[in-house]
Amino acid sequence: MSFGSRTKKTIHWQSLLLFYGHAYPKGRHSTCRMRSLCRGTLLPRRMTPCSSAIHQQQRGVAKWGVNEFFGETETHTNHRWTELPKQRSSPWPREQHWMKWPGVVAHLGGEYFFRGNQKYPQTMYHMRTDNEDLCMVGSVDPRKVQTHTIENALHRQTRGWAVQIVLHGRGVKAYWEPDYPHLMIRLGVGVKAMDCTRIAKGSAGDAKVELGKKGDLIVVRGFDKEKVGKLAWCLFQKVEANVYTMKGGHIADHPIAQKLFRKK
Repeated sequence: MSFGSRTKKTIHWQSLLLFYGHAYPKGRHSTCRMRSLCRGTLLPRRMTPCSSAIHQQQRGVAKWGVNEFFGETETHTNHRWTELPKQRSSPWPREQHWMKWPGVVAHLGGEYFFRGNQKYPQTMYHMRTDNEDLCMVGSVDPRKVQTHTIENALHRQTRGWAVQIVLHGRGVKAYWEPDYPHLMIRLGVGVKAMDCTRIAKGSAGDAKVELGKKGDLIVVRGFDKEKVGKLAWCLFQKVEANVYTMKGGHIADHPIAQKLFRKK
């Protein structure tokens, strides 16, 4: 493409900025640099800035954005975040927080409540009367009066833990052969049953396996949280449902998403 002879033209720095956008140096002194570049600029005869036409149509109403002067800028947004950031907990002003717990959590003793190297020390009072047995836990940090360790200690001494595995699909069934702990699991009609006796009696003292009457429910319960979880996970790996046929099982309240067959 031929532009013909080149002639020297002086262009106003604002017109050149509007025509070329932010292709020139950016920074704190970008305005001064643009003025210096515009002095004595050589442009082809056929190439003239379009700022004159724009100013004729929108005289006095031109708007300038941050991107025009300093380039693209990053905009912070949280609409794609899976979880919003939590506020940092500050114990100031210092105020003592208390929570009542059943007296069974007191067996944690001083090894837990009065352990060293605590940023916000805990306080524990065990009050035993004729009518009630309470354990008062206090701290200046409200998070210290209700921790997972205290909750686990309470559940270990009272109700324990339980995990349910729900079986679904035609021919899927769990049964005793002939009785506990000889556990058999079948994952469909005509499918050979799996012998899970070794898993069922692996933690016989701390976790126990129970079956529903229809054979579509496996319950693992016990008073040791770690062993209940391990036993339930071993059984779930054996009966995990197929994502296409949905034959198998899933942990209660955590269903498995089904996938559709696609023809090639």
